[in-house]
Amino acid sequence: MRERPLVTLAVIAFNQEEYIEEAVRAAFTQTHQPLEILLSDDCSTDSTFARMEALAAAYDGPHRVRLNRNASNLHIGGHIQKVGELSSGELIVINAGDDVSEPNRVERLVEAWLSASPRPDLLHSDTRRYSPEGELGAVVKPAALLRTNPSPLKLAESGEGVLGATQAWSRTLFERFPPLGSHIHCEDRILPFRAALGGGIAYVEEPLLRYRTGGISADFLANSARETLWGSGLKVHRWLRDGFAQMQRDLDARPDLAVAPGLRETLARQEACNAAPLDLAAAPYGKRLSLAARLLRDAKLSWPDRLRPAFMYLAPALWSLQLEAKRKLGRL
Repeated sequence: MRERPLVTLAVIAFNQEEYIEEAVRAAFTQTHQPLEILLSDDCSTDSTFARMEALAAAYDGPHRVRLNRNASNLHIGGHIQKVGELSSGELIVINAGDDVSEPNRVERLVEAWLSASPRPDLLHSDTRRYSPEGELGAVVKPAALLRTNPSPLKLAESGEGVLGATQAWSRTLFERFPPLGSHIHCEDRILPFRAALGGGIAYVEEPLLRYRTGGISADFLANSARETLWGSGLKVHRWLRDGFAQMQRDLDARPDLAVAPGLRETLARQEACNAAPLDLAAAPYGKRLSLAARLLRDAKLSWPDRLRPAFMYLAPALWSLQLEAKRKLGRL
């Protein structure tokens, strides 16, 4: 009989006092053994960690429960790096503090991991929408590309990321690559990219997680053109720019890996595409003309990638009008 591996289920939280008890209790019901449950709080300012402590103290089940509270807020990248360093399991399953794992989630992921050859470095699954009030919604599947085992080049070209809430990782993704810093928010792209460079990605076609809508896991993209231009839209570009830069550092740190032709160029192009709006938005208006002219001459980028940010930040009023027109026509 094949020995079952030690797995870590990491419940990570930040200011999620309203939902953390349900997330932790679901972790306690996992059917896989042996299981280490790591309850990790990112320096919350509410009662999240106190509730974690109380639940851990009252638990008398078969799983090993450990607590961690970061001394300062590490944000998503730094927190995940800390989890990777603290975990003892051969496989690390992540669980956000407002999401709920089905009782067989870890067991099903482990079955898929052990049955594959070679063992994948990342696994993920379908999810079921879960409202703030606890109502179950539709099953959500990942993009078609992510239901396969895509190459690093395909991932880089598409810019797609595996939903972070559903991921499980081999230790390799932390032991053989540079640490994730606190400025990293695109772990849903970086860790799948690392996996594609190694053992690959495996998809389990089953809703193993109740993915909370609203709150921290809400779609934060702005409703207004102004917020898209100057707020959350820029935040997304910053996250993506930093994510593609991290992927290039990952490649530089692994000279032993065979790199597909065009991969480095694709990553650099994706970084540049996301840097352009940030550079234009940060510049005084008088300097945007010269930046836009330089951008328009950059033959490494496609014409849409050159024209769109130039239009957005040289003529923000016109861009806002066309955006609102698209919304009214239902084309967004």
